[in-house]
Amino acid sequence: MRGSLPVYGVAACHNGHSGFEMNTGEVVDRVTCPPALAAVKGAYGLYAVDDSMEPRYFHGELLYVNPAKPAQAGSFVVIQFRPEHEGGAIRAIVKRLVKRTPTKLTVEQYNPPGTFDVDADEVMSVHRIMNGDELF
Repeated sequence: MRGSLPVYGVAACHNGHSGFEMNTGEVVDRVTCPPALAAVKGAYGLYAVDDSMEPRYFHGELLYVNPAKPAQAGSFVVIQFRPEHEGGAIRAIVKRLVKRTPTKLTVEQYNPPGTFDVDADEVMSVHRIMNGDELF
């Protein structure tokens, strides 16, 4: 579909940072690409499937991700973790970035409320989830 955005599965926001397996190869859906992502290489979507980020993201909601836009404190992000072994699955979480240092990322979830740290050495990438007012 021309002007479409690939959706790579679901984003189980999860309590803690056990994460979900990031499906970066198989497209499970295609949706109309918002104008702000039309020229962004690698932009993608995910469907939220749990409640750990409610009331910000609800079960079934489509999240639009811009991997090229820098994430900063206050941004909602998809954090992809390095595989545990060669050829292993990429795990990822959806959270709000509170703070980032060279050694750790502090992230927040809403349900239940809490923050926790992620070791920066375990992180492969941090992709920014776009706000609705940034997309159109």
